[in-house]
Amino acid sequence: MAALKVIGSILRFILRIVLLPVQALLTILQLAFGFASGVIMIIFILLGGLFCFGGVISLITNPEDVVFAIEAIIIGALIFAVPMAIKTWGTGAIMIVKELLAKI
Repeated sequence: MAALKVIGSILRFILRIVLLPVQALLTILQLAFGFASGVIMIIFILLGGLFCFGGVISLITNPEDVVFAIEAIIIGALIFAVPMAIKTWGTGAIMIVKELLAKI
């Protein structure tokens, strides 16, 4: 029984050594994903803000065309929210994989 524990601990140690580059790669991937999504988020925040601002200006200048203004505001909110959700889910998925590998 003691021999099985020794063999198991040796195999676990070897598995940790093998998975160490995978952990490093996931960390680098997470940092690159965070940087790229940060740059993309700045672009989409500006674009979504322009749509929302245009919808509000349209509502002020032409109160009869409320549908267009509401559509522009909704599209601006979606342009802002969808990339942020993708960033959050992507970072969360990488963190889940890293946690699973850390438990080994």
